[in-house]
Amino acid sequence: MINTRYKRLQDLEEELRIIRSLYDRFWPEMSEQQQDYLANNEHQIVKVIRLLEYQLAGYTPKSNF
Repeated sequence: MINTRYKRLQDLEEELRIIRSLYDRFWPEMSEQQQDYLANNEHQIVKVIRLLEYQLAGYTPKSNF
């Protein structure tokens, strides 16, 4: 179970790197809708990363997390 979480965490961190590279390359050329979509995806990935980090560290996140 823990190995699965570590793997998922690594996959999410890679997705986050990809999204942030898209920011760097294409942000000025994107429409506002595309920017919002990318920002929302980044936000969701960061939330899941934090949740997994808490779980792997043995903490229980607050319910509003």
